[in-house]
Amino acid sequence: MSDFGAYLKRLRESRDLKLNELARLSGVSSAHISRIECGLRPAPSPGILLKFASALNVSQEEMLRAAGYLESEKDPIAGQVCKDGPKYDPDAEYASKRIISALESKPELLAAWKELIGRDDLRLLFKQASGLTTLPILGRIKAGIPVLAEENWEGEVEVPSDIKADFALRISGDSMSWAGIAEGDIAVLRKTDSPPNGAIVAAVIEEATWEATLKFFVRENGGAVLKAANPEYKDIPAGPKLKIIGQLVTLLKNPPTVSNYLAHLVHKDISDRKWQYAIELATQAGLDGESVANLINMVVKSAKQISK
Repeated sequence: MSDFGAYLKRLRESRDLKLNELARLSGVSSAHISRIECGLRPAPSPGILLKFASALNVSQEEMLRAAGYLESEKDPIAGQVCKDGPKYDPDAEYASKRIISALESKPELLAAWKELIGRDDLRLLFKQASGLTTLPILGRIKAGIPVLAEENWEGEVEVPSDIKADFALRISGDSMSWAGIAEGDIAVLRKTDSPPNGAIVAAVIEEATWEATLKFFVRENGGAVLKAANPEYKDIPAGPKLKIIGQLVTLLKNPPTVSNYLAHLVHKDISDRKWQYAIELATQAGLDGESVANLINMVVKSAKQISK
């Protein structure tokens, strides 16, 4: 049993609480609490410790000190802020913000802590401890300066630091809605100008100012096009002014709305009716699916020969 596990068990039993009772009071599952008490898990994140402190009626400082996050009354955060490495933990982020706020309310303590660690950027320190990194959100991109230059930023977004990315875009419009990418979502991308076939990319048409668009990058017929997921949008052929600036790594989504769902139903209904009309015409002409496929192949071959 770990030192903290033993401490938590003694404290719980001193309050005459069973595992399920502490779970109910703290909002932490009884199985998780049991693993902590048996030493099968390391000391939990600061956020969970604050829940235990409230449920067991002890001070937050005592609970954090018992877990090794605080070492003494005079050195309130000399221990590690996040012991489990850089993985993002929202509880640790919450606790970090509370510690920063407490320090900033006591100038003499803040000054002593800055002198102790030899740096001013406490917010960066706690952000790193919580496993977060900040990426720029690009807006309109000005010609003649690097794409990621600060002049092109419209804001910033925090993402887990284990996501290898360089910038983000706020989605506008519904061209990728059929792929589950809706207006207002944040696309997180890594910088590249040579994405693999089929990747979702951010691209711009170079003008005085550019706006990036998110599309599928597809190589076909000896060339490349940008394809929207929404069939209402036409393909954008690759050309000398088309510039790929990044490849999608992950997506930060807004909760879907009823209007998103209804819009998708409308688009789907339009597409279904177009296909239904094509099927009716083929049926009236006495054509089955194989015959229609053969006709399409013949037309495509003829078009290629004419274009030569």
